[in-house]
Amino acid sequence: MPVTYANNHGIAYYGISGSGGSLPCAYDSANVAGNIGMAWLTANEGAGPSGLTDTYSNVWYPFAGYFTNFGYSTIWVCPSLIGGANTVTVRGVIGGPSPSNAPVLSVMEYQPPSSGSVGFQALRGALGANGIEGWDAYPPVLELDSVFSSSAVPYYSTLVAFLATTPSDSTNTVRTWSSTANLRFQYTDAGSKQTGAVADATSYNTPANSVVFSYSPTTPPLVGGYVSIVGILMNTTA
Repeated sequence: MPVTYANNHGIAYYGISGSGGSLPCAYDSANVAGNIGMAWLTANEGAGPSGLTDTYSNVWYPFAGYFTNFGYSTIWVCPSLIGGANTVTVRGVIGGPSPSNAPVLSVMEYQPPSSGSVGFQALRGALGANGIEGWDAYPPVLELDSVFSSSAVPYYSTLVAFLATTPSDSTNTVRTWSSTANLRFQYTDAGSKQTGAVADATSYNTPANSVVFSYSPTTPPLVGGYVSIVGILMNTTA
């Protein structure tokens, strides 16, 4: 069986709910015991947070994202959540001089298969240095690909892709995202034109998997900003 989205997430903006370098984000509903938790933090300045905790002192593992002078985008995974209402908090973040520079924290929940193990691998898009590049280099389609090969077949490969635009689009155009995969949620940062989107795709017993994003409107062209794509690949045997 594959890993499935549990239809439970939350989004928090530092400009609204953050203070003193801490940003809490509550799940929309209570976590189910044994489900997988993910936390995604993105911002266009600062060196990244100092740590992450939650209501139940769950163990969260940091995965490689990107860290550049254009900002950062990083992910944590909790392989087995304790059940109940839960708030995830990152610490050591930089709020920035305006909401357009403020970090955004998103949390989500996935359900693992009833038996077997789940393997996790961090990915980042080949968009340029560290998976981030200027708008002017892009068509209106952005893609994250993965390749997985296993001797234990058949297997499922679930790719979760996290896309963020940093900083704001200088054309002052609010854009929305769609995907050929399962678009789980998206956001527009309060007080800015920054956007974020999360989508996932599952393949069965095949090495290749991909999540493709497209934005609307595509004109006027996106200028004066940057985009990043990072991801988590989760593999389970059938």
